[in-house]
Amino acid sequence: FDAFFLYLRDSQEGPIKLYAAGGIPHDMEEEFLEYRLLAEVANEQAAVLFEGINHRREPEYALLRKARISAAIAIPLRVENRSLGSLSFASWSREQIAVDESKLLTTIAQYLATAVDKENTAIELKKFKEANQWMGAIVASSDDAIISKNLDGIIKSCNKGAARLFGYEAGEIVGKPMKILIPDDHLEEEIDILNRIRDGKQIEHFETVRKRKD
Repeated sequence: FDAFFLYLRDSQEGPIKLYAAGGIPHDMEEEFLEYRLLAEVANEQAAVLFEGINHRREPEYALLRKARISAAIAIPLRVENRSLGSLSFASWSREQIAVDESKLLTTIAQYLATAVDKENTAIELKKFKEANQWMGAIVASSDDAIISKNLDGIIKSCNKGAARLFGYEAGEIVGKPMKILIPDDHLEEEIDILNRIRDGKQIEHFETVRKRKD
């Protein structure tokens, strides 16, 4: 094959654009950037053949003829029904693509789809980790009292603002039940809050009373 085109989706639901190409003049790459005929194969379930292109006069084939492409195969890159993009191989000299070649190129595309998916996952995990670190830094440095707890009412984190407000060291209350900060006459309030969260209900802002260590 004389040329290839790799189209990838910007995000899970984002547009599909040309990521890499070979075998065509650099000044033509921009024309192929969002070339729908090849890019939209990403939405298909199986490979699509474009054969006898020199004899096709439909407008959508004009760019392929301009690039001297006479036959091409475009293969969707899919992992677990998720569309990642498409990979195309093109020829300048042949009019058709053999069945065995089609099967081989589809296998190559499947391997590529797996690699792309792993790379996307790694990038997303990195972004998630960075966001968590950023949010964690904001919470830790905030003068506001911020405490997180799990659905069992156990304190999972406590920033300096909360430790200062309640008269504890942060390490003292992490792992302890939230009840240690709640007056006896407000315990039912905590039970109701946890039940509402378990049921997926939103908790509106409210005023309450909590108690200090001393």
